[in-house]
Amino acid sequence: YLVRFSIGPFPTTLLELLFGALFVGWALHHRQKMFACTRNIPWKLPILVFLLASMVSVWVAPDHWHALGTWRAYFLEPLLLFIIIRAELADERTLRLVLAALLVSVAFIDVVALLQYAHIIASPLPWITEHPRRVTSIFEYPNAVGLYVAPFVGVLLGSALPAVRRVADRWWRITAWLVIVLSLGACVAADSRGAIVAIVFVGVLVAWYSPFRRPVLVTVLVAALLFVALPLGRTMVMNIATRHDASTDVRLVLWEGTAKL
Repeated sequence: YLVRFSIGPFPTTLLELLFGALFVGWALHHRQKMFACTRNIPWKLPILVFLLASMVSVWVAPDHWHALGTWRAYFLEPLLLFIIIRAELADERTLRLVLAALLVSVAFIDVVALLQYAHIIASPLPWITEHPRRVTSIFEYPNAVGLYVAPFVGVLLGSALPAVRRVADRWWRITAWLVIVLSLGACVAADSRGAIVAIVFVGVLVAWYSPFRRPVLVTVLVAALLFVALPLGRTMVMNIATRHDASTDVRLVLWEGTAKL
């Protein structure tokens, strides 16, 4: 996605062209499967509402051209990819291959981030000189680590449960828990607080449907109370609550601007 250029007046990236070729080739080769999947797609109403909201956002944006480019990359292409994945993940072998590929990519990003945090490999400025220092792994900015890693950690937490038989065996669970721990460490090293909160929330949600509900919930509650009791944690919470935290203030400004639009 960093390889950027224009075709006439249309800006694009190498990633978009590769994806476009993939979707067109797949759609031409699997027309019946595509139409059947589109008719039987789950969560139709939420998807349509989400898509409609995105189109309204393009309409009210001050710069329609750039908004349309963002809509294409963040809404249209992921929806088309969802259709492909939904149609092709019909058997257990394909599902295992996709999950294994994602697991390897997440583990790689985690290891690079942790090696940067340990000063074994270089991490870009200015992030590594901040306090607390932040790593970026293979990306340009720290929060990209959490954006990539956290969603798949949710999938791993679900598939690592003993009740999940379709893709989970003993070795998968061991590997999944190892990558979950590495991912949490990478998010801490990147100081991606949103990702950390998301992982903890999903962990509690998954624990609610597992045999380990009570010990996990008690552990999370005790950890939260200890965090607030510590001076560093208490200061962080107060800074967020009073908008003295720059990251929080930036998001509140963005939300206020969105409300005005």
